[in-house]
Amino acid sequence: MRKISKIAAKLKLFGKKLLGFRRRWNYSNGRIRHEQKIIFVHIPKTAGNSITKALSEVDNVPNKKRKKSPKIAKHAKAFEVRYLLGEDIWEDYFTFSFVRNPWDLMVSSYKWWRQKAANRVKRYANVARKIQSMDFQEFVNSKYGKYMINERYGNFFDWLSNGEEIMVDFVGKVENINEDWAKICEINNLDHIEMPHENKTDRVSYRDYYNDETRQMIAKRFQKSIKYFDYSF
Repeated sequence: MRKISKIAAKLKLFGKKLLGFRRRWNYSNGRIRHEQKIIFVHIPKTAGNSITKALSEVDNVPNKKRKKSPKIAKHAKAFEVRYLLGEDIWEDYFTFSFVRNPWDLMVSSYKWWRQKAANRVKRYANVARKIQSMDFQEFVNSKYGKYMINERYGNFFDWLSNGEEIMVDFVGKVENINEDWAKICEINNLDHIEMPHENKTDRVSYRDYYNDETRQMIAKRFQKSIKYFDYSF
């Protein structure tokens, strides 16, 4: 009996880690709008803070009158959100996300670690200091460049698919954010507002950070996404 209890406890802990329940994640329901039946899946460094703010500005329902949601991590993946909200809500709501040129995205992730991370979350300070001592090539060759986007592991398809197919109804591109945001507003009968620009990092063109080696490393890592979403360097 005691052995069964230990196994159950381990499974429960694994489930919590898998679904982003650890305290290190920033919880918010700003990406789920029950009144408008909208779910936004936020991939790191894809203008998600700007999109979440825009959603809040077209939604005039007071917080105290909102339908409550389970605690869901800020950068929860689509399959995690579907699991926590339930299949019926997921299928009934309009679900969307945004992607970004992977070469540009990884420069933005590098700059986020160097400029923002330590000030945003104290527990990231040691990692941020470590990355501050790296040049971009070292960053791309580290686990933070090979496997992660900011503090989370994964590539676009890890966020958007069930392993085989894209799960969300609409995928916009950061490069076309104003046009794609206008489409989202039209589809959902939202009053259109200009997209704000939040959480911006200070840097030059992403192309200036790359050499042949690092360019090919990002191409290999995001090969499936580059082909599917039609990106080029």
